[in-house]
Amino acid sequence: MTRVILHTGFHKTGTTTLQRFMMRNRDALAPFCTFWNRAELASSLNAARRYGWAPNTWRLFQFRRAFRADIKTLPKTETLVLSREAFSGGVPGFRPNHGPRVLGYTQTAPRLAKVIIEELQNRLGTDTEISLFYTLRDREAWISSLYKRHLRTSRMTDSFETFNAALPPDLCTAKTAAFLKSALAPHSVTTARLEEYQKGPNACAPALLDLLNVPKDVRNSLQSVSQRNVSQSVDLNPAFLRLNGSSLSDAEVIAQKHALMNPDQGA
Repeated sequence: MTRVILHTGFHKTGTTTLQRFMMRNRDALAPFCTFWNRAELASSLNAARRYGWAPNTWRLFQFRRAFRADIKTLPKTETLVLSREAFSGGVPGFRPNHGPRVLGYTQTAPRLAKVIIEELQNRLGTDTEISLFYTLRDREAWISSLYKRHLRTSRMTDSFETFNAALPPDLCTAKTAAFLKSALAPHSVTTARLEEYQKGPNACAPALLDLLNVPKDVRNSLQSVSQRNVSQSVDLNPAFLRLNGSSLSDAEVIAQKHALMNPDQGA
């Protein structure tokens, strides 16, 4: 029987660092799991993202079709880990093409998860053991990180106050995970809070290693990774707001943001 762990969220909870850690140590962890991430799931993660922006029946079907195609090459392995936060939907707070803002995961994450579970069972067998793993973050730090992400990666011109007020007041990763635990029963749902692992270099990766029963001697041999996808300093937010509202082209805005975040790389 195959065991599958789905790490499908949430955005801005140390997911990139965890994924980089697992990729760097892929060979060393091969006896414990096969790890699939962006490269293996490219088609379906893009379809999941589009569904998160505008959830409807057609886009959910497109995700199912893309995911089914992606997993055609699933290897025969005892334990498989699929990790992609886009499988919960769009990034909260994002406004795709100036349309409705993404307000959370409760409308998208359970539907995407159920499709993933159904397709995995069709591919691997109905006796496949499937559990879900979510990484969490305290609400205040999470909302701040979401805001800085959108300032950095889009041309959002909302102040933080406007951005925060537009989101549901009860939106938080812990409540979302509790909702999903009920919605996805009887499948097991495990969580790990980023704040509990911030003293270490690998975000919530140790919690995933716990689920995989990786022994201490193997853990001690694994290579750590530096944090990636780290938000810009809050001091840069006003400059990013000005750039986003300017008449500069998208390419020029991206270049100036990069220069502000990486001053040591200037001429």
